[in-house]
Amino acid sequence: MNLLHLTDEVTIEFLSHQAGSTVSRIDFDPHAAAAVHAHAQEEINYALQGRFEVKNGAETLVIETGQAVHIAPNVAHNITNLGETPGSVLSFWAPGRQDLVDFVQKKNAGSD
Repeated sequence: MNLLHLTDEVTIEFLSHQAGSTVSRIDFDPHAAAAVHAHAQEEINYALQGRFEVKNGAETLVIETGQAVHIAPNVAHNITNLGETPGSVLSFWAPGRQDLVDFVQKKNAGSD
């Protein structure tokens, strides 16, 4: 799949998507943030490049390149790039995020 826009500053590329799991690379412009959200899937985010603030329920943590964070199902969370340069996160969801795939594809189809 091509790189698709979640926002003007955050893009996602689905690397693998099946019913049991979804894996993607999410790229953040400097200081960009994903919206606070929650979903039924378990999520693991691994910092490929950069430094990120992760709000995970009531907890706020910072992860850097090579570190990961686990987010339990139905917990409100988001990620913000703390750096002055672009950053990337590898995200894994189980079970798969068909809802996210559908949302991003619909959103990007309307922007052509």
